[in-house]
Amino acid sequence: MNHRRSYLVLVFLAFWALACTGNISGPQDAGQDASFDGGDLKGDDGGDVGDSDPLDPVCPNGVVEDGEDCDGSVPAGFDCRDLGFDSGPVTCGADCRWDTSGCIAASGQCNDGVDNDQDGLTDWQMDMGCYSASDDSEGSPNTQDRQDGWTVFEASPDSRLVYVSSSIGDDGRDGASPAEAVRSMARGIELLRDGQHDFLLLRRGDSFRDVSLGRFKSGLDAERRMVVGSYGDSIERPRLEVSDHVLNHDG
Repeated sequence: MNHRRSYLVLVFLAFWALACTGNISGPQDAGQDASFDGGDLKGDDGGDVGDSDPLDPVCPNGVVEDGEDCDGSVPAGFDCRDLGFDSGPVTCGADCRWDTSGCIAASGQCNDGVDNDQDGLTDWQMDMGCYSASDDSEGSPNTQDRQDGWTVFEASPDSRLVYVSSSIGDDGRDGASPAEAVRSMARGIELLRDGQHDFLLLRRGDSFRDVSLGRFKSGLDAERRMVVGSYGDSIERPRLEVSDHVLNHDG
């Protein structure tokens, strides 16, 4: 049997990596990646690509739920340093997300509010060239360059970035920006182009249940792969929950 060669990378920044409750655990730090040679990813119904089925969190209710960083209080000993800043107190905002307005940032390109590499993506929250808030280089001459041991994946000028959020997305949108994020991974995958250096970006802190990537699409080549990454202000990893096959290498 002939198989096409598929170039797919799953990469999540620093402590915002992908986590699964099924048969695969994603990387725990930025730049750690998993490359695959194609195949099917199945949910617990054994079918093809499935929609996410998130539970909407209630804020506040005293319980930290999916899509929330906190719920009314901050854990003892937790401060801005845990979020990549130099110092300062962090509080829990009314939206159950960390409020970092009191944090003092370290000096560096990845937290200065400037699009230093002029790729349209700014700082660690959005720029795939940043492995954390402490990274001093937003840009990288080549995709897959290593910075302090982490591999970074820079988008090409012709890359398509598709944003997905199970908590605030809408599948009626185009996914072209965080404000226009789609809701389900199935819709996000539909918007990716097979054989291109595209990025599927999942909102940090969100959970995606009963997910299947199905027969995933391929990147352009070994250097310009299709990448699954993350975005957003939260330090909580995007979470995929599956109960059956994650990848079928016979696909």
